[in-house]
Amino acid sequence: MHKLNGKIAGITIRGLTSPARLELGEPRDVSLRILFAQAIVMPQNLPMGAYRLPTEAEWAFACRGGNPGRYSFGDDDAMLKHYAWVLDGDRRGASEVGFKLANAFGLFDMHGNVWEWCQDWQGTYPSHAVIDPTGPESGEYRVSRGGPWGGSPEICRSTFRS
Repeated sequence: MHKLNGKIAGITIRGLTSPARLELGEPRDVSLRILFAQAIVMPQNLPMGAYRLPTEAEWAFACRGGNPGRYSFGDDDAMLKHYAWVLDGDRRGASEVGFKLANAFGLFDMHGNVWEWCQDWQGTYPSHAVIDPTGPESGEYRVSRGGPWGGSPEICRSTFRS
């Protein structure tokens, strides 16, 4: 997590003020195009290994902001528009961070706007309780959380994973 324009962002890219204009990596039908390898080398002036993306468990904890509900603010889908860029018929693409309400931890844009990568590989959850799981050691896809700018409320929940 870091500050962008004086506000704390969830997972974003330092200094990027117009995410919809970033076009790196493999093209996909999303507003923000970037490869996982680029996401982990983006931070400037930090030695390699001094940073990483959050694990899926860390991301979920940060997203919830201490709230056990479907979203960081509770369970009311009608409130989502105050916290997330979702299903906005006038908007086409990612938005600058920090124009919706923050969660209780002061994090913006944890629901909607752009999918946020986690360090973990996609895999099934263990059948038993675990503390700070890190996911499988390898895989084909990384976990993405948070949902896109045009996402429905269901895919922007704190617990939804892609």
